[in-house]
Amino acid sequence: MRTRCRHQVWLPAGLFLLSATTALAQPTPETARPRSLGELAAICGTPAGQARQVEALAFCHGYLLGVGDFHAAVFPASARPGPLFCPPTPAPSLMQVTDSLVAWAQANPQYAADRAIDGVARWAKATYPCPPQPAAPPARGGRRNP
Repeated sequence: MRTRCRHQVWLPAGLFLLSATTALAQPTPETARPRSLGELAAICGTPAGQARQVEALAFCHGYLLGVGDFHAAVFPASARPGPLFCPPTPAPSLMQVTDSLVAWAQANPQYAADRAIDGVARWAKATYPCPPQPAAPPARGGRRNP
């Protein structure tokens, strides 16, 4: 009599558990694509203990990290004109960033209908302003006096 390989039993069970865990960690349809700053702030500000709070916070963190990574790629430190915002060193924690965004959005309801990405950029510029850029040196050349 042939015995079943242990992998034939455990592999389907493992795949089932993995797919169930992945499904639980994904944002709900309501949080899948915030259209406005107000919607994003509501997701990011989901109170602890509320259903799907962990998923909402994970989605919020992913969104904010994506914006930050995109900004860093588009505006390297040497870029002219400079970046839109300049986070401090050391960088704030992800929870500090999240809490700051939620508080700013609540204090600035006039921007709640802005696209989420525009609202995040407006918040970041207000929260982490860049130092003034030094003036460009005058162009050399031109006419010489004899």
